[in-house]
Amino acid sequence: GISVDARERSGCTALMLAAASGDGGVVAALLDSGANVNLKDYEERSALVYANSLGREGIAKQLLNAGADDPEDVEELAPVAPLLSLTLASAQRRSMSCRPSAMGGRQSMMMRRSSSLGRKSVSLASCRSMSPAGMMMTLGGGRRTTRQSVLWTAGLVGPATEEAEVIPEVVPEAPTPAIQEVSEEDLAKERALARLAAIMSEGEAATPADLESAIAEVESAGAEGGNLEEARKQVEFLRKRALAHDALLAAIDERSPPALREAIMQAEAKKVPTTEVDRAKAVLAEEEPKEKAWEKLTAAQDRGDTASLREALAEASKAGIPKDELQPIEDLLRGAESKEQAESALSDAIEEKDVVALRFTLDQARRAGAKPELIAQGEEVLKVEGPRYEARMVLEEFQDTASIPEMRAILDKVKEVKLEPEEYLFLETMLERAELKERLLGEVNQAIEAVKDVDLRSVNDIAEARDKLSAAVSAAMEAGASEVDVRPANMRRRKLHNAIQDLKGAIRVFCRVRPLSSREKNLGDESIVHPKEDGLSLRVEEATGQFLDFSFDAVFGPGTQEEVFEEARDLVQSAVDGYNVTIFAYGQTGAGKTFTMYGAPGMEGTAPRTIQELFRLVDQGRDRFVYTVLGSMMELYRNELVDLLVQKNRKSTASATPNQKLNVHMSKQGTVVIDNLTEEACESAEELSKVLERGNAQRTVAATAMNSESSRSHLIVSIQIISVNRETGEQVRGKILMCDLAGSERLKKSEVTGDMQKEAIEINKSLTALGDVIECLTKAKGHVPYRNHTLTQVMQDALGGSSKTLMFVNCSPAVSNADETVMALKYATRAKKISNDAKRGR
Repeated sequence: GISVDARERSGCTALMLAAASGDGGVVAALLDSGANVNLKDYEERSALVYANSLGREGIAKQLLNAGADDPEDVEELAPVAPLLSLTLASAQRRSMSCRPSAMGGRQSMMMRRSSSLGRKSVSLASCRSMSPAGMMMTLGGGRRTTRQSVLWTAGLVGPATEEAEVIPEVVPEAPTPAIQEVSEEDLAKERALARLAAIMSEGEAATPADLESAIAEVESAGAEGGNLEEARKQVEFLRKRALAHDALLAAIDERSPPALREAIMQAEAKKVPTTEVDRAKAVLAEEEPKEKAWEKLTAAQDRGDTASLREALAEASKAGIPKDELQPIEDLLRGAESKEQAESALSDAIEEKDVVALRFTLDQARRAGAKPELIAQGEEVLKVEGPRYEARMVLEEFQDTASIPEMRAILDKVKEVKLEPEEYLFLETMLERAELKERLLGEVNQAIEAVKDVDLRSVNDIAEARDKLSAAVSAAMEAGASEVDVRPANMRRRKLHNAIQDLKGAIRVFCRVRPLSSREKNLGDESIVHPKEDGLSLRVEEATGQFLDFSFDAVFGPGTQEEVFEEARDLVQSAVDGYNVTIFAYGQTGAGKTFTMYGAPGMEGTAPRTIQELFRLVDQGRDRFVYTVLGSMMELYRNELVDLLVQKNRKSTASATPNQKLNVHMSKQGTVVIDNLTEEACESAEELSKVLERGNAQRTVAATAMNSESSRSHLIVSIQIISVNRETGEQVRGKILMCDLAGSERLKKSEVTGDMQKEAIEINKSLTALGDVIECLTKAKGHVPYRNHTLTQVMQDALGGSSKTLMFVNCSPAVSNADETVMALKYATRAKKISNDAKRGR
């Protein structure tokens, strides 16, 4: 008969797949059916290894309880987890797509007998086309018990009737049946919801970080339903439990009974592990007798009763209070044993204005028959100093968490008893700061309310509201406001900043016209490109005498690099806020792309200015955030990505060895990922600038008829910005992608031959592919051909994806370049019509 431990092609059993998918019900059913818990696949991995590798803690405990051998080293097997997770997700989709229909459910559930083989068998190919639950049903050999109910409950097979008989089916060795196509978007939603459900199934064993990551994935995929709200509540519960746990540990270290009692109560309410709570209770049991002993000592001191004090000292010693702490009280008691000693002790207490000592020595002086005038003097001093002593005790017990009314009441009391001003100066300072903080937070809230009425159609109005809100937040933070206090304002500030960028355009296109070169002037070239005074449009004069008009977000004639970058400065803030930002230059060779992007000494271009602005913002926020800035640089040469931060042989067209090939793919969050690309952490603008200089030195250049040192590749710089809030731990990821595209001229115009002609052909292919993508995006076609070329794959999240994009179209004003200039301007006009959907990265 069929074994419940039958294997598929890689040696996996149903129990291994069920353990990897986190399906505890199926695991239980398989174990109940006699599955071998220690069986291993062909790579020597058991079901417990699969569970541990994928973080299925609940399943691992279930397997260990069933007698699984605990592997000695799970970390070496961890790399299988991501691949196995994807395999299981795919298998589950295929299983779900093959569920029995309502009409034929009973027949599709039955596995028919083989007439030719005369024995029960299962095709390994069919194992790979079903989920762990589905595989378990296939391997079950006709058993009509709890397992079928488990599978039906999981939604993986149809319901079984009482008279249904499960008969094993002989599945021929044939290709997997055709599967109904599911869109990538739906698959992404399915995977996200499945991952969230798997993590939620772990219950309290799940970590807040895993849950937050899964929630972010669900939200990024646009999925709805499932247990998303439950997951958010679980995250909140786990956070509060972590805070209660930290408070409990702090109370254990402090060993203060009031703090321990409060922490234990909170920990039990937040379900902190009982081992920690029990440890705290044990510490409390040790400290409570000492607390009671000190209370009795204090009461005896207040009464000035030597008999009570002597009794209290004995109990304090028995409770374990160290002798050195009790020594001052014992000395005080001994000093009041006789009249002479009593008078001497009283005189000392009067001189020192020691309230505690006065209470004891006055009592002893009366008992010992001390001089009446000395006793009267002591009583007068006590009458004045007693209230002051009480006021000082209040100041000592003062907590910096006290409210403003509580601080005012304490100040009134200490002033009433005429304490010296320096004794309560710290409290006055704290009150002033608290009042200032309260006032400034009020202004923050007023600013939030004010921006709700801002005209969202006006860039100037939004910018003014954003700046006012930013100023209010900064002032409140300087006055001691916490991140939690200003979080709503920060979120509103980011939304306003993003609204400004959206109003300026999902993709902004700037046109920059260079001046005529000396060579062009010597050849008698004339300028046919005329920027208009509005700074938004230009006119091109054709050979026929007719004019073509073009409009962009900004048009720059010959001018400074600073005025060009000023229009792009806000995009750097967007990247720090967690958005993808892309800046690229397009145009024919010699039109000024590289000058615009990188500039020259003393005339720095957009890239170095972006780096300076980035680290200005990073330095400005270091008190609140921990920043990580990673820089990478590559060129796309003849449709092959080359890592420019890896030393290469100049005779070769590639720098990377085979095991360092740069592969481009999309992440689950919809962002571009390039495998094996070198990323260097940079702590300053100088470090990142040196990275760019090192990469630029390895770029492929050659002379053409249009430029004596033409770049024969697309230069791409990627800067990753990761910020972690020091107070809340929230992480935000942004990216800046800067592309200096190779020249877009025709082969005839560039006059290149041989290898350089092949380079030009590849360049034109890549720019054509980019044009095809732009055309599809502008016409809102369903399929966008990003995968037609490596360039469009690298820029996939820059055009129409989660990005804020700035395109420079650089053009020559010379009549000799009229065709290339018009072509570039038309290309840029198409790009202006693209609509992006920008999302923050987390």
